[in-house]
Amino acid sequence: YRTAKIIELATKTGSKGDVQPLTEKLTRVAELACSGSTADLFAAWSHAKDPARLRRFGPAFASKFAYFAGYDRARRVGPLIADMWVAWALWALADIWDARTDSAEYVQYLKLANRWAEDCGCRSDEIERALFYLGQPLLAAWKTR
Repeated sequence: YRTAKIIELATKTGSKGDVQPLTEKLTRVAELACSGSTADLFAAWSHAKDPARLRRFGPAFASKFAYFAGYDRARRVGPLIADMWVAWALWALADIWDARTDSAEYVQYLKLANRWAEDCGCRSDEIERALFYLGQPLLAAWKTR
């Protein structure tokens, strides 16, 4: 449903069924994901006036797309997923309020994940995965306090 809604909204501006505006925007996000320009990448999915911005392509979905488009496993660098569970874990463990809503917070998240990965001898995307799994029980514990 979510993907269909993004496609529907992106193709309304062109002729019926024209996916070129969608593919151009996704191509731009993929290029930014590969470039290492984290602030520009964040802007592409979060700033309403950014030419690559797609409606309903929020940080959780957009950061997943960016991760799969640009994470370099061999070099262990690239964008990471910023969803609700990761946000809760980052808040609890590192006092990073919400890496989904602020470019500086997202950049801080990536730097921290890279540092933790180096300390642990793993990739930063493995740190992201651990944060994802920690987030849900942390939110549940916070709600019961």
